[in-house]
Amino acid sequence: MDSGELLAVKRMGQVRGSSSTVSLSFYTPEDLGRRIYTVYLINDAYLGMDQQYNVPLEIIEADISSQVNTEVNFE
Repeated sequence: MDSGELLAVKRMGQVRGSSSTVSLSFYTPEDLGRRIYTVYLINDAYLGMDQQYNVPLEIIEADISSQVNTEVNFE
């Protein structure tokens, strides 16, 4: 189901070098199952640099062993 809801916004300052790591936190829905979240990278300095990524996530039952940080690399 596509809710069209904005879950998080993260503004970054100037990035130096060829790569950067940024954390983005948001709440997942209570119902379990596979969800696809869309991440938009928007650049206000250069036209044509905007990017969109679909990130599949599996929402599982919450317990202490499943509470881990996950890194997703966009290349």
